This record gives sequence, C-alpha cells and structure tokens, in this order.
Amino acid sequence: MMIKNISFISAHFYDFDWTELLVRNIKRYTDEALIKEIILINQDRTQESRDRLQALDPKVRVVEYPRSELHYKMQWHDHAWVLNNAIYEAGGDFICIFDSDAHPFDKKWIEICNRIFKYYDAILALQPGKVILTHPCFMFIKNFGLTDLIKFDDGMETAKIDVGRRVGIQLLEHGKNVYFASHKDTFLGQWGRSYLDVIYHHQSGSFHGSQEEGLKLRVKWQIDYFKNLVVDQGRYKFSIFELVKYILYRIFHSVFRKSRKRKLPTY
Repeated sequence: MMIKNISFISAHFYDFDWTELLVRNIKRYTDEALIKEIILINQDRTQESRDRLQALDPKVRVVEYPRSELHYKMQWHDHAWVLNNAIYEAGGDFICIFDSDAHPFDKKWIEICNRIFKYYDAILALQPGKVILTHPCFMFIKNFGLTDLIKFDDGMETAKIDVGRRVGIQLLEHGKNVYFASHKDTFLGQWGRSYLDVIYHHQSGSFHGSQEEGLKLRVKWQIDYFKNLVVDQGRYKFSIFELVKYILYRIFHSVFRKSRKRKLPTY
C-alpha cells in the first residue's frame, strides 16, 4: 500500500518558530498531492495563537480542546489528552504525528517510509535507551481505526509512563506490525536526534517559553543555541566555527554553574 492522503497532526505549545518550521518542511519535502490536511492543536488556547496557526498554510486546520486538569496535575501539560482527541479529527488514509519541534528534512523521507510500509502498519520513533517504548516526536501509522487502538496517556496515571510511550505496545497487542525507528544523535551527540536519517527532533524545544514550572526545568541553554542552527540556518551538523563556538559556550556555562553552587562562608 503506497502512502496517500496523509493527515499530519501536531500540538503547538509555546514556541511558534518550531510549529512554523514543521509546516514549512512538511510542504517543502512532501508531494502536495499526498497532504490531505495539517491538523494543529492550539494548546496555548488563545485567539492570537489560533490566528497565527491558521495563517500558516491553506492546508492547516486548527483544533482546540478544553484543558485537562488531570493531565496538568500529572505532567504540567495535557499533550496526551489533546492527541487522544485529535486522532478523531484525522480523515486521511495515513496519520503522521510530529512533536512541534520535530520535522522532515529530506525529500527521501516519504520514499523511505513507503518501503517500510510494504511490511509494516506503523513507523514509530523508539524512545532512546528503551527496547519497545515509543516517542510521539514521530509516529506514522496506517489509519485503521486508530481511535479504538491507541491512547496516548496509557499507563500515565498508574505507572507514570510519559506521553505515547505505550503506543507501539498497544498496536502490537492488536496484531499490527510495528517498525521501531531508532535514533542517531545529531551535532556530534551534543543535541538533537534524527530518525531514519530524514526526521529531526530537537528535544524539549516544544516547551521553550512555557511558564509552567515543571516544563521550565526541562529547558536548557542548548535549546536556544541549536535552535539558531536548525531554525535560522537550516543545519543539522556543526561547521568548524560553530563547533569551536559551542565548546567555548560549554566551558562558560560549566564555570558559571560551578560559581553559583559555591556556598557562602559561614561565621
């Protein structure tokens, strides 16, 4: 079965630049005839965000759901809750889910996925360091009635499992063939990951700008540094100049952290 009629789904959190890049790269690296729709979940839940998202492209359809206080209590966000709702909206023969800070960066991505779909029903990013747990930064699935099979918050309340980590297990339990895509580290292992050599994920970039205390703890200085390379310059590896610059930045931040940890003398 060849890929056709793709419903893309992504949740916009706090950093509009990433969502804008995602939509731009979907259009740049995907044949227009394959794109049925791009569903963007407005998790900011503001009119300003809704208007900006809707203006990104004619293929974009903005959706919004009431905030789930249960999920916020568990994780400082309700990403799993909105994904549970959004898959009901998708009308494509295939559903492709991206984190807002993930995107394709090569025209070969559809060709590669087509080869995999000859034998599998789903292509799922594998959670780094795990054997079978998956990551919602990239999930590409044949639409065979997903709403009956997948819950992105499965195990979240009882076992403290993060968003979408059991999607692969759920599909296997329903007899589906799942291709688990492992990652390669980008920028010489300093930041970011690539899947299938054609999909990039920035790691926690979606939370950049959040005022939620639990999310701000995940945002490190590297997010801004590498965001400049990816978003502004379209690069996924170091130049010699950027490598030297990054090493100097690391030294500075290491010294700065140590100086902050020094205890004042007691008398």
